[in-house]
Amino acid sequence: MAGRYGMSFAAKMIQQGKYAEAIDEATRAVMRDEEDPAALVERASAYAWLERYPEAVTDFEAAIALDETTTAADVALLWEARSASARIRALRCHGTTVR
Repeated sequence: MAGRYGMSFAAKMIQQGKYAEAIDEATRAVMRDEEDPAALVERASAYAWLERYPEAVTDFEAAIALDETTTAADVALLWEARSASARIRALRCHGTTVR
């Protein structure tokens, strides 16, 4: 969510590696404007950095549903998150502990 004045606070937190804080800030942005796909993409990116792939997939899909012009990079991240989520499910089905 670039906003009028440049990079969002959530995006800055992601750049600093503060992913949990980025999720909190992006969640606040989503609550302020549920129709803003940028906040969903930022939260999804932070989820992906924390390997919370199911949540990342959910947010990426919601962002794409709101704005079909979502960038190719965002779609690539969605694909990566879906793949990782599927791998985790498969490991769990075979009794492997996954954090």
